[in-house]
Parts: sequence; C-alpha cells; structure tokens
Amino acid sequence: MQRTVAADGFRTEYPYAGVAVVAENIAPEDDLSSSIAVETVRDVFAEGVAFGVEDALRDSFEEASELIREKGLGGCSAAALAFSATHIWYALAGNCRIYRIDSDGVRCIVQD
Repeated sequence: MQRTVAADGFRTEYPYAGVAVVAENIAPEDDLSSSIAVETVRDVFAEGVAFGVEDALRDSFEEASELIREKGLGGCSAAALAFSATHIWYALAGNCRIYRIDSDGVRCIVQD
C-alpha cells in the first residue's frame, strides 16, 4: 500500500528560526488530509507568531483538525518542529515522531 505524504517547511528571513512539518494520510484514498495539515501549520507561522510558538503550534493543529473533519476526510498523522536560536517546540498528532540525528546516532526526542 502506498500513502500520500506531504512535507513542507517555512523559514523566516532570519536563519535562526523556522518551522518544519510532515504529515502522512491515514487512509490510502485520502490525498488531502496531510496537505491540509502541512499548509495550515505553514500558514500560521507565515503570518507571524506574536502570541507564542507553543500556542501557534497547538492552534494550527486544532485548525487543521477542524478543516479535515469539515471536509469529511480520513485524517493524518503529523509532526511539527519549530525552532529558534535557543529553543525547540514540537507538536504531534497520531503516530509521527521526531528524531535527532547526529554523530552519536539516531534517537527519538519525544516521549509517548
């Protein structure tokens, strides 16, 4: 079985901050849920985050979920990671995970 996967990212004009998001559709016949999730997170961050990164991640995931439900789609798993020069924030939905890859190897940075 092959699933549609959407992946995208957004970076501010400053190289020390940005957001990356990936999503995978749950149902093979659903080719929109992951795109909606990725585009919603990207668009929230493209507008600017004046009220806090944590809130922006949570709000964008909630907004994407509402849009997916309104369209009667199957849904998706998604992971988003926002970063600044000194901090990272993440949001997860479904079975997506975020991994750190460096010279010490690969390890999952989130707890179930």
